[in-house]
Amino acid sequence: MPLSTNLSSVEGPILSLRGIGKRYGPVEALRPLDLDVLPGQIVALIGENGAGKSTLMKIVAGAETPTSGTITFAGAAWRFGSPREARKAGISIVYQEHALLYDMTVAENLFIGRPLRAVGGLIDIRAMRAAAQQFLTTLGVEIDAERTVDTLTMAERQIIEIARALIDEARLIILDEPTAALEKREREKLFLIMRDLAAKGVAILFCSHHLDEVVAVAERTIVLRDGQLVENLGKTEISPERIIHAMIGGALREHYPKEAGMQRAEALLAVTQLSLNGAPGFDLTLAQGEILGIAGLDGSGRELVARALFGLTGKRAAQATRFEIDGKATSLPQYPGMAVALGVGFLPADRKVDGIFADQSVSFNASIAALGRFVTCGWLRARREADVLVGELTAVALSYSGLDQEARALSGGNQQKVMLARWLARRPKVLLCEEPTRGIDVRARTEIYRLIGDFVASGRGVVLMSSDTAELAGICDRVMVFYRGRVVAILQGQGLSEEAIARHAYSEVA
Repeated sequence: MPLSTNLSSVEGPILSLRGIGKRYGPVEALRPLDLDVLPGQIVALIGENGAGKSTLMKIVAGAETPTSGTITFAGAAWRFGSPREARKAGISIVYQEHALLYDMTVAENLFIGRPLRAVGGLIDIRAMRAAAQQFLTTLGVEIDAERTVDTLTMAERQIIEIARALIDEARLIILDEPTAALEKREREKLFLIMRDLAAKGVAILFCSHHLDEVVAVAERTIVLRDGQLVENLGKTEISPERIIHAMIGGALREHYPKEAGMQRAEALLAVTQLSLNGAPGFDLTLAQGEILGIAGLDGSGRELVARALFGLTGKRAAQATRFEIDGKATSLPQYPGMAVALGVGFLPADRKVDGIFADQSVSFNASIAALGRFVTCGWLRARREADVLVGELTAVALSYSGLDQEARALSGGNQQKVMLARWLARRPKVLLCEEPTRGIDVRARTEIYRLIGDFVASGRGVVLMSSDTAELAGICDRVMVFYRGRVVAILQGQGLSEEAIARHAYSEVA
């Protein structure tokens, strides 16, 4: 078994990267960087979404080919053409989404691609079960090798993924968000296994959004920002504050034109004990003229808030004891039509999948939510529709050739403006925005912020979910921060900053 071998006997770094960079056309996803990982070392990889973490992990694992630089592994130069080549060399990656076969046993999963065979070439099920059980015992794991994967907990499945990498004699294991779906006790068990593997000489490169975990288990922490390695911290240098400062790069990077003092005392939206997927309930209030931010990591629960308020999650996934909008008590919307009728609009995060009708005209896309304004006795009044839409599209400063232009021909920023115009034509009281500036340039971002500011200036309100802490701190009046399904902070005034949002979003000890 590979665990009986002392891998730390390798002299020098087990992995050495020199000038490793990656371009996708004109986009520089990863700027050339140098990195060494020693045998038996646990190295954390940290950075905001889009910082380059996934690109770096995929390059090391053979899933991406670098545009520049060299890779040296176990003393030999490599240029991996596939994950299979990397695995043969001794590098395995365990992705956040498991790649196990759920209807097969633990033993069968461990030996996928390399089954033990009896005399005559038949697969020896009994030998695989015995070998798998012995291997798990060596690893210090009490899991029955005859159990099917679908009966295991999330933590046990994660351990089986790691065991499968080790049985392939991996000398470097890459873990992508290994604790994302684990409870506290399960996380602690995983950390014990990671430390035990490191003591035996296995190097571990793990990506995590949870800074308390990084402080607890990492010997070194690599911080990426905008595709560049900005910090390489040793054990004694690691702290949540220093990591956060390196991640966000200090001052706000965009201009946020929202005027101060728009928020009024009158409540526009009030939801009592909103519970999402069975998590503890929380109260949500939105004042007239207010922009309420929703922050947190992917999977923290923040991504469900806007969808629950718009009736997209279903009754079982979202419940509330009271839902009041503009002073009128009703029930939590159970479907989008009900939300729209109550005066709620929704700007989805993925405009290509959930928002824009790409093969339809600008006119179709902008008017679809407000057709009632243009219909008389069942007939669409095209001239009135065009007059209203031209006014709304002028207000959002849309760059387009005409109302008949297909939406697919617009830039990402202009597509986002069309979706905003769609709701401006509908005149909702509350606008729910998911990642409103994702994938658009700085100029378009500033224009989107202006439009959101104009929207709330008239006494309406916005609930804005974003993964961009600078955006949240720059434009919101208050920010609710989620961590592992719970609201852990509501920030406002001088207490609202990028650092404060990140501190609460990335660590339960904040």
